[in-house]
Amino acid sequence: MNEVLLLVEMLFVFSALLLFFKLFGKYGVFAWVGMIGILAEIFVSKQFDFFGMQITGANVEFASLFLATDILSECYDEKESKKAVNIMIVSVLFFVVLSQIVIRFIPNDLDYVNDSMSLLFSQSPRICLSSLFMLFVSNRFDVWLFNKLKRKFGDRMLWLRNNVSTIICNCLENYFFMFLAFYRNPVTSMTIQEIFIVGSTTSLIEALIAVCDTPFLYLARKISKK
Repeated sequence: MNEVLLLVEMLFVFSALLLFFKLFGKYGVFAWVGMIGILAEIFVSKQFDFFGMQITGANVEFASLFLATDILSECYDEKESKKAVNIMIVSVLFFVVLSQIVIRFIPNDLDYVNDSMSLLFSQSPRICLSSLFMLFVSNRFDVWLFNKLKRKFGDRMLWLRNNVSTIICNCLENYFFMFLAFYRNPVTSMTIQEIFIVGSTTSLIEALIAVCDTPFLYLARKISKK
């Protein structure tokens, strides 16, 4: 069931990103990265098994962020991609700050969601900061690498530029985030071996997702030319 749902989620998310791009151009992509950046920070708390591997509920959303910046790099330029990364980080930071304020309001007798919201949004400052830092670094590195490959190959080999930049940056984000967030964390500590295992399984899943998003990048280029 999980495998089918993940496929449905991929088709829906990547198609929706293309729709945003077709309807609103680069401004639709800017709106997308802000919205999905926030949703990914929420969905990442969900854990489930995929062919026996443990993954989070935000793998597709994170992958779509890389696809979004690749669309901007391919159809516009590196400057617009960097602008999208900045919009995403500011949006996520705004969400994190506001969520921390909201959960600290003292609930009244009519409230029935306080405990659930507090549980969902009460991540440790170390995990939040690690997530924000690696989200920024990995996406900016993806923009740089994609455009470096584009300068080397021109308009050729789009599939290579997309997959190489996305897969490398996904691995960078997964391993370093796990290390920064959980190594010797007093609350939820993980060993180097555990970090490597979780980072590897997550990177494998996201590499497969990156391969699946390649046709959507070709479609985005076709939409841009029209």
